[in-house]
Amino acid sequence: MDRNIYDVLEDITDAYYCELVTSEVRDDVLEILTDDLKNDLEKVLDKIKKYGEIANK
Repeated sequence: MDRNIYDVLEDITDAYYCELVTSEVRDDVLEILTDDLKNDLEKVLDKIKKYGEIANK
């Protein structure tokens, strides 16, 4: 089965939210953690794009 990066990132996000739900995190903390996750995933995607461009030169 071929998986692409979006599948992997979706798995990370799902695991993240499952962990938070079981931890009964307050809403304000959840918002902060969600913003952190989005920022981290955006950094990963930026690196993928960067290395993809380098690999295609």
